[in-house]
Amino acid sequence: MRTGMDESNTIAGHIQDARDVRRRYPDGWEPTWLIEGLIQSQAINLIMGPPKSHKSQLRRYLTACIIGNEAAFGEFPIPEGPQKRVLSLIVEDHVGTEADRINTALTAHAQIALENWDKSPLLLYDTKDQPFNLLSSRCVTDLIEYVRMEEIDVVTIDPFVMYHSADENKANEMSRVMDSLHTIVAKTGAGIILVHHTAKPGEASGQRTIGERARGSSAVPGAIQSAILVERLNRAGFVHKLHFEMKCAEPIQPMRVLFEWETGVWTPDTVDGELSYDDLCKQVEKILQKQKGVRREELLQLLGVRKSYAKAILRDMEAGGRIEVRLGQSNGGRPLHLLYLKEDN
Repeated sequence: MRTGMDESNTIAGHIQDARDVRRRYPDGWEPTWLIEGLIQSQAINLIMGPPKSHKSQLRRYLTACIIGNEAAFGEFPIPEGPQKRVLSLIVEDHVGTEADRINTALTAHAQIALENWDKSPLLLYDTKDQPFNLLSSRCVTDLIEYVRMEEIDVVTIDPFVMYHSADENKANEMSRVMDSLHTIVAKTGAGIILVHHTAKPGEASGQRTIGERARGSSAVPGAIQSAILVERLNRAGFVHKLHFEMKCAEPIQPMRVLFEWETGVWTPDTVDGELSYDDLCKQVEKILQKQKGVRREELLQLLGVRKSYAKAILRDMEAGGRIEVRLGQSNGGRPLHLLYLKEDN
């Protein structure tokens, strides 16, 4: 047997006695969280969906929840602790758009603006100017050093496909990409949120797990700890169904949520006793059947729910061909834009 060796860089130096592990974790290991029960710290998390399903908007909302210390969807709290810092890698949108949309969600959801912090909780890396590739050891090393130096808690990467040069369908290439992400997590302790596309619908799509619906190789779902699948339920795209897959954590039932464009906030479609989306649509139809031609502001008041919620539903119904706007006149001859049921002639 060889002796006098430095075992830190050998296999022997990384093998642990299971009895010692049990003494360190007598009740078993539990993940740590950025958003309790939803987004894990020190792990890779995935947001995915088809094109135009507001994946990036969901990522921005969750970012606002983390740095604003406000529960996501009113249900998943932020663990107590120091102020969190987020680094967002972006390429498709302008940095001005990114900062504005996150700040809008932050002020609406947590009643605080980015300017209120002395040390910024949000840092933006515009990779249009300085490309980033997860298969480049230099890029990965630079990112690790920056995350450590700035004490970053969360790194978001959106869209995932723009940050590597691998063939998404080749497991050996995508395994290298996921290894780079694991290295970033291991050497920084930060959590990662990836935004990714789902695969095209196929015959077996209904039999796949949530993670398996990610586009490309199975190396991606195999490496993540939590996944959120965004399903758009209506034509205009403001009502969604979220599906969840968690590893080493309690399962989460699918949730119907409303994305409020004006605020950037995502809420369950029923809040504080409000009517659900379907019931509110029926209420709109009932009002317009009884009263032909109603001003939008008047209809918003009659519905008696959050104005942003009602506005989103009216937009959806109009886009879906259930209601329409017609030009009318007031008693004084002033032109009015009135809402009617589509089938009313």
